[in-house]
Amino acid sequence: MVKNAAISLALAACLCFPITGFVAGLFLADVGNSGPFGQVYGRMFLGCIFAVLNSVFLGSPPRNEGGVGEPYHLFFYSLATGVVLFGLFYQHFRSRH
Repeated sequence: MVKNAAISLALAACLCFPITGFVAGLFLADVGNSGPFGQVYGRMFLGCIFAVLNSVFLGSPPRNEGGVGEPYHLFFYSLATGVVLFGLFYQHFRSRH
């Protein structure tokens, strides 16, 4: 039981920042008017960049390339995502045994 909780906690801690960053990149992206497919691929690309930035900056990725100004505050969203992922993983591992 403790092993299942430890594995679930480790997986949730590793995945909560990239998942939150990807979703934030999809919704916060400003790709301009580049057609319907350009916006889809542009948003997915920026989602991947935000996934890395959110993981590196632990929930506070910068708004622009220079890193000046107020960052996005995604830490509490990442924390909520981690709690949800922990619950899902724990339920999955508990039902397997």
